[in-house]
Amino acid sequence: MPDGRARVLALTGAGVLSQVGMTALVIGLSFGKAPPPAPPAAVQAAAPGHADAAPSPESTGEPVPGWPRSRPMHLSAPRVGIETELIELRLQPDGTVEVPPDGSNSPAGWYADGVSPGESGSAVFIGHLDAPDANAVFFNLGAMRPGDRIWVTRADHSTLQFVVQAVGSYPREEFPTTAVYGPSNTPVLRLVTCGGVFLRGWGYTRNVVVFADLDPASLPATPAVAPPAEPTEPTAAGPAGDPTVVPADPTAVPADPSVEPTVRPSPVRTNHRTLRREPAPPDTAAPPDSGQDVPDVPPTN
Repeated sequence: MPDGRARVLALTGAGVLSQVGMTALVIGLSFGKAPPPAPPAAVQAAAPGHADAAPSPESTGEPVPGWPRSRPMHLSAPRVGIETELIELRLQPDGTVEVPPDGSNSPAGWYADGVSPGESGSAVFIGHLDAPDANAVFFNLGAMRPGDRIWVTRADHSTLQFVVQAVGSYPREEFPTTAVYGPSNTPVLRLVTCGGVFLRGWGYTRNVVVFADLDPASLPATPAVAPPAEPTEPTAAGPAGDPTVVPADPTAVPADPSVEPTVRPSPVRTNHRTLRREPAPPDTAAPPDSGQDVPDVPPTN
């Protein structure tokens, strides 16, 4: 591929990690522009995948319930000037992930075969560093710092806030696959682009990754607990709070003992299928009750 126009998200390994193993992202073109911002060494050293980094709490802590799945529509990181609509990126038959178009106005993309932002797991976003005519959408990604805020608006009209925890810069051949695509017990965000130095015939030498966690204030609200039932009023036939005792109706007409009552079987709701206890055919002796419930319609696959 001529002069760094390789736009490959190379994947190895099995499954995501059963399905995705990302080793390098080459989505920068470099046409003699100023070098992109990069995280300082102290910030890089604390990022996942580096020797001095602490274990990732989202992969070792207690599971945190996230939001239902919903497609992300817009991503905003205002401190570094990132505002972008989002397109879907998919895993291709050759084991690579699509990357967005390389125009300066091209949006970033969401890896749609992974989780959506707000679900428990790693939601991954990929954007170009530069384009033939200008800087691209994620040019300033390396300028982000821990504590910065990222907002993602979803198709369900929710807007979730994420807080940057770390920013790392990695040699292409040492891409932190597990830290980016690996499982997480909490909702997290990963933003990825190119970085480092541009070499003709090779492309950019590094990848920049931003790691962010969902702000606790954006977690879904805990379902409300139903209030305790009100005690029932006392009745003439029994003590207060006993719902099984019902006073006799003084206006009721006594039943005629010479007339045999008609009994209709009541439907029983079981496993979302209405079942009825079949009465015996007329003029025949009823077989012993086996307790077998018979569905109204035969089950279907």
